[in-house]
Amino acid sequence: MTLTPKTLTFKRGDSFEQTLRVQLTEGPPLTDLSATAQARRASNDEEVAELDVDLRPVSATEALVVLSRPYRDTETWPLGILLIDVQFDWAGLRLSTQTFQVKVIADVTRHA
Repeated sequence: MTLTPKTLTFKRGDSFEQTLRVQLTEGPPLTDLSATAQARRASNDEEVAELDVDLRPVSATEALVVLSRPYRDTETWPLGILLIDVQFDWAGLRLSTQTFQVKVIADVTRHA
C-alpha cells in the first residue's frame, strides 16, 4: 500500500485537512473499508489527536482519504514534528500506510 504525501508543514490553530491518495498494490479490492488515524509526537509517542477520516473510493484499488480536525482542536497542538499513519481494516485484514511527518509551526496571526 502506498500513499502521498510524506512530509507537510502545518500552522497550529488552523483547520487541519489533508487529502491522501492511497493505492493498493496487492490484496482484495477496497470494499467495506474502514480507517482510523492518529497524530502522535515524534519525540515521545504521545497521542496529540484522533483524526477524522473520510474515505472516498476512486476504484477497486485506489481511494482518497481525507484526514481532518477543526481549528479549535489544533490550537493546542505542540510545535514540532507529529507522526501520522492511516490504519485500514477490510476483508479481515489490517494494514497501515507509511508514516508521514507533519511539522507544526507557530501561526503569526492570532485571534483573541
